[in-house]
Amino acid sequence: MHGYIDRIERTPRGGYEVIDFKTGSSKSSGITKKNLPENIQLNLYALAIREMYGNLPEKATLLYLKDNNPVVYEPTEASVRAFTESMEQMIGRILAGEFPAQPGYRQCEWCPYGDLCGEREAEGE
Repeated sequence: MHGYIDRIERTPRGGYEVIDFKTGSSKSSGITKKNLPENIQLNLYALAIREMYGNLPEKATLLYLKDNNPVVYEPTEASVRAFTESMEQMIGRILAGEFPAQPGYRQCEWCPYGDLCGEREAEGE
C-alpha cells in the first residue's frame, strides 16, 4: 500500500500537523466529531507521521476546500491504539473469510452482489 500526504506543517509548539485537502464540502462528508477518531485516513496519516518523525502529529486535519472548513482530529496514543486494535480485528475477519452482509437501501442499491445475497428480493416483498 502507498499513498501521499498532501501537506505536513510544523506547529508553533514544534510538532506536526498533517493536512489532507478535500474538494467537497464538510457537510456532505458524513464526518462528525464523534466518528473522527475512527477515520481510517487520518489515523493512517498519524501513524505515518509517528513513523517518520518519532511522535504523533498534534493535529490531523481534513480541509474541505468547497466551504474552507477544517475538520481537526487530535490523535492520542490511546485513540491510535484503539484504531490499530480495530483494524487488526477487521483484517483478521477478512483473512478468515468473514464478510457479513450489511443490507440497507443505500448499500444494496449499488452493490454488485445484491442478486447473490438475496437482499434485493427481500426488499421487494
